[in-house]
Amino acid sequence: MRYTLLFACTAALGGAITLSGDASAQSFFAHRLRSVATDRCATVAPGELVLINTGCGTSSTFQKYDITTTGHKRTIKNVGLTSALGQAMCVTLGVPEAGAEPTMTTCDGSSSQQWTVFLASPGQHQFCMADVTGAFYCLQAGGAGTNIAVQLKSNNLNQRWRILP
Repeated sequence: MRYTLLFACTAALGGAITLSGDASAQSFFAHRLRSVATDRCATVAPGELVLINTGCGTSSTFQKYDITTTGHKRTIKNVGLTSALGQAMCVTLGVPEAGAEPTMTTCDGSSSQQWTVFLASPGQHQFCMADVTGAFYCLQAGGAGTNIAVQLKSNNLNQRWRILP
């Protein structure tokens, strides 16, 4: 397995990334998602995914995610959050449409929890989901402390994320 400052990846068909080595077997544990545009981390708040008002912390489990591979899709599971029954919670998008906000729901492997990851530029990734027409909607950071929403895939820096251990 190769590592760079973040993690190594190569472009695959359609621009989605394949992680170096055996992509089907790789997982990344306790990684933070840091917005390229705002330099803030995606942090879980009750029932939603929001950006924190301060810099990324290294110890907050509510900023850390296990990113696991299922085929060419990725599941984003929060490390510090569990349901009332002790089940893991995943980043879930009900309907891929402009302005929709992902929520944290019990991990169930459904298509609403399967993200396609695109390599926007070296070390910068987009986490996206396709609608019924095949258009991709990607996680997009707003201002500090605002909710993360999805918007139509573009080259916008607010849609780019660094994956940090």
